[in-house]
Amino acid sequence: MKLEKIKVDNIEILLADGVPQSSYPPSDGGYWKHMVPDDFKGTYALILGLGGGTIARILLKKYPKLEITGVDNNPTLIMAATNSFNLGEIRMEIKIRDGFEYIKECKSKFDLIIVDMWNGYWFPFRVLSQEFIKDCRTALNENGQVYINTPSLDYLAKEALTGLNALRDDIGRNIIYRWEK
Repeated sequence: MKLEKIKVDNIEILLADGVPQSSYPPSDGGYWKHMVPDDFKGTYALILGLGGGTIARILLKKYPKLEITGVDNNPTLIMAATNSFNLGEIRMEIKIRDGFEYIKECKSKFDLIIVDMWNGYWFPFRVLSQEFIKDCRTALNENGQVYINTPSLDYLAKEALTGLNALRDDIGRNIIYRWEK
């Protein structure tokens, strides 16, 4: 994976194979704003696919008392974000682990789970598996919320999200699915 940092209109963007992974300062635009609840009362959040920390920064700006655990399987990306975007200064626990393994083995409960596990242009379709959805539901507190960033492939999500009453935000190339437990 080739990582590079570019600057556009005073915003630094971390690219992985030419695809934006994070921005600093965080941009309120793009899909990121759709991954953050408008009215959230919880305490504990889990981000699967931490990347450069854009979603974590937006969450903490909006909900400063939130306790965040960020998980990413790419130590090179985490190191680049730490060096370029001061990722280590964000008040959160960072775990370099596979998100699928983490959620399956997780003993903690969360009020919010954000799944943004893209790797450049590659999307891990296991995110839409019944097993992964079940693991997310198990890790949720009562009334917890899940937000998943997926490609615009409704036919794949339809089966995985059956019975969850998931709300769908179509934002062009991506679709954000969200539901409550």
